[in-house]
Amino acid sequence: MGKLDYRKIPSQAWQRETARTLRLFEELGLSQRGQRLLRRLFTDSEWLMAMRRLAVAKELLKGEGHEAIRKNLHVGYATITSVDRWLDEELKDVRKALREKRQRGRGEPAMPYTFRWLRQKYPWQFLLFNLLLGDPRKE
Repeated sequence: MGKLDYRKIPSQAWQRETARTLRLFEELGLSQRGQRLLRRLFTDSEWLMAMRRLAVAKELLKGEGHEAIRKNLHVGYATITSVDRWLDEELKDVRKALREKRQRGRGEPAMPYTFRWLRQKYPWQFLLFNLLLGDPRKE
């Protein structure tokens, strides 16, 4: 995957991504002064690299796969793998909690050939029932 040149990014997109990244640092408790220092500490190319790695980390924490991240963010496997490894080393407990939360959100699998199983297996055919009764995967 080729490298991205920060000079070829439209200024609106650059400003939007910078604001999003600084907002993330603010949520983490970094003061405005600290955010300005951090932004000025990096060159534009380093800042772009940090923004992209943060985006990869966010997608990994959401549970996205490596291939989907590569296609959506236009980053290489090496970047994704290094961020993934870093998350495993530094945030193992957070990743475990997120995985467990996603597992709980799915609910128990339906017994085969029950009405609930049919609603899950054929959602379009049971659209009216699903609209009235709710999502069968969350029961």
